[in-house]
Formats: sequence, C-alpha cells, structure tokens
Amino acid sequence: MKRSLLLFLALLFLLSACSTVANVSAPPEAASDAPIVSVAPQLSAVPSDEPDDTPASKPEPSALLEVQGDVSLAPSAEAPANTPKPSVTSSMPSEEPSPEPAAETVTVTVYGPEQELLSSVEVSAADCKNAFIALKTACAEIGLDLVYRGGDKSAYVVSINGYAEKSDGATSGWIYKVNGVQPSVGSSGKEVSAGDRVTFFFSRDMGKDVKDLD
Repeated sequence: MKRSLLLFLALLFLLSACSTVANVSAPPEAASDAPIVSVAPQLSAVPSDEPDDTPASKPEPSALLEVQGDVSLAPSAEAPANTPKPSVTSSMPSEEPSPEPAAETVTVTVYGPEQELLSSVEVSAADCKNAFIALKTACAEIGLDLVYRGGDKSAYVVSINGYAEKSDGATSGWIYKVNGVQPSVGSSGKEVSAGDRVTFFFSRDMGKDVKDLD
C-alpha cells in the first residue's frame, strides 16, 4: 500500500517536472506579438578606439559654388584699389631761374668813303674808357689797320684801313659819333659806357656829308 502511494507520488512529480520544462522552453503564443527592441543603435553609439575608415562626406558641387559665390560677392572692408588719391599741390610759387645779365659791351662800327669797313663789333665796356679805346680794340679784334698819334687819352686818328686825313680832298678826314651824336671833343676825350654805340665816318667835307648818318 505504501509502495503504491510512493510510486503514485513519484509519477505525479515527474509529470509536474515535465510540464515546467515545457513551459520554460516554449514561450507563450502571446509573447510572439510583442515588439522586438533592437540594441544595434546603442552599440554603434559607443566610441571605438580604432580609426574610422569611413570617408567624410563631401559637399555637393552646387553647394560649394554657392559658398564661393557668396564669398566673392562679400563687401570688402578695405578701400577699393581704384579709389583716386587726392592730389597734393604745393602752394609755394615756383622759382623761375633768373635771366643771366646781359654782357656789358660797347658796339663799334666804321664806315669808309664807299663801304662799311667794320660792322657792329662788340667790345668790353670795362676795357674801353673812351671812344678811341673802343675803336682801337675793335680794329685789333678784326685786324683792321689803324694809324693814330698820341696816347689813349690824347689820340688823334690819322688813318683807318688806308683812308687818311686829306687823302680824298683838303677837307677829308675822320669824324665820329656816340649814340648818333657828334661830340665836341676828340675821341680820346669822350667817355663811353655799356650799351653805347660808337661810329666812325670818313668824311670828304668836314663831316657835312655824314651829318644825317647815325
């Protein structure tokens, strides 16, 4: 009797154990309809120590062009290169070179009986204290023959280029003028200065024939 009871209890225990195993290994049908949660995103978010070989995404060509266009059109903070610079003019008057002073000379001319023997020769006024010295200096520069008596302060003109006193008549000889005027003194007694014109004439009539000549 006891043995039968033990067997019955053992059999009941075995059935109960098999039922528990079946419940654990086979999930209930209701569980198949529950949503499945993926953990892949969480795992991918974990930083990795290995270098990432995935190439970085490049911007689209159109977007790059837009960016470059915006940059080129952006206003510059600097002044435009073609901005004209204000001209600076000096208020100081320009200094013009002063003209050189004219040479201080005396002009000497000699007229013979038929032609001009010496034409407007300029000699230094500083070296010519009187009309005779001016004549002597001019004749020496040109090579015109001059014969005279006396010194520079008391000279008397005898002949110029061969034309002498009384060589063309009893009243012929040499007279002179300074600036168109016949002085009342001899040529060695007439002082001259810069700018003066000294002219000697050979006259056949004591100067009457050259009265109107300058």
